Amino acid sequence: MKPLVYLLAYTGLLACKKELPDSQYGCVCIEIYAPVCGSDGNTYENYCKAECEGVTEYTEGGCS
Repeated sequence: MKPLVYLLAYTGLLACKKELPDSQYGCVCIEIYAPVCGSDGNTYENYCKAECEGVTEYTEGGCS
């Protein structure tokens, strides 16, 4: 009987597991405006936010 209870509890936990998207909780950046221009041609608020978007190369200042 105990194995059945454990199996049901484990199955319940798996069914209730909810994965959060990485973009929602994967990066925590300070809210400082220090724009950088990413190698993708987009301007980001700061280097942290650029890196959260997968940009690894950037220069200081906004893109032209």
